[in-house]
Amino acid sequence: MQNYRGRRFFTTVIVLIGIQSFLVLADDFQSNDKKIIYLISTPRSLSTAFLRMMHARGDCIVMNEPSILPQSVRLWRDMYFSGFKRYVLWEAENKHVFAKELAYHITQHIYQDIDFIKNPNVYFVFLIRNPHHSVLSLYKKLKRYVKSCDISLFDQMSYKELYTIFQYVKQYSVHPCYIVLTEDLYTNSEKIIYELSKHLDIDYKLESLHWDNLGEDFNGKEEWSEKKPKQFVYHWHSDAIKSTGFKTPSMYEVNADGIPTFSEAADSDEQAVCKNAYAKQLPYYELLLQEYSKQQQLMVQ
Repeated sequence: MQNYRGRRFFTTVIVLIGIQSFLVLADDFQSNDKKIIYLISTPRSLSTAFLRMMHARGDCIVMNEPSILPQSVRLWRDMYFSGFKRYVLWEAENKHVFAKELAYHITQHIYQDIDFIKNPNVYFVFLIRNPHHSVLSLYKKLKRYVKSCDISLFDQMSYKELYTIFQYVKQYSVHPCYIVLTEDLYTNSEKIIYELSKHLDIDYKLESLHWDNLGEDFNGKEEWSEKKPKQFVYHWHSDAIKSTGFKTPSMYEVNADGIPTFSEAADSDEQAVCKNAYAKQLPYYELLLQEYSKQQQLMVQ
């Protein structure tokens, strides 16, 4: 058994080295007018619906959370991001490339490659949602796996990490970091996607706001370069997979003063956990809203 595991380990290493060697060849390719659009968000922010919209354009290769596997396997992180960068530059010879990531997954490597951030073909987009809605959406997903929730389960909300990444990327990116509010995607999608297309210098395609239900057999491996097993793809993305356009998600209760009640949680203990998670994310959401306001002011000048 030990010999088998040893052979399997070394086979894996050799395959990875082979892939890495192949990807190095992509350095010989120089990207042209095709864009590399790097979307970073927090969980439960309609980011997969955003990916579906980009895929519906027909001129984009899309990648769903490509960092999720290397984030969990420390040995692969540096090798992965180096290969990822070469791969997207190579693919961008023929099509736009859209990669959707969660801030939680990329904090280990986004700071390691300033050259990628400085690349003039790379555009950074940040998608943010009111943490009241995100916390409860994540809570509902978590409750399918755990009997009771504690605050540590909400670490992946990562609004702080998203804000920190935004500030870092802003220093080095050739193009201004662009913020999209989740709430705008489903209330005013045509205007938002038109403005985004203009910022990215790509064609505005109204037809991209409508797509087909992908059904029960979809696994995302070919279409989205999905790394998660099918059961997890459906657990986290079933609404987006079955969607046909941007739609209004679940709304959650607030009191007379507009403050979230978190009454949707199962009991008072879990309501307290959700309230604490919300309070932890809220200051960074408000800082990102300030950045969004600056963006809007520049757009009207």
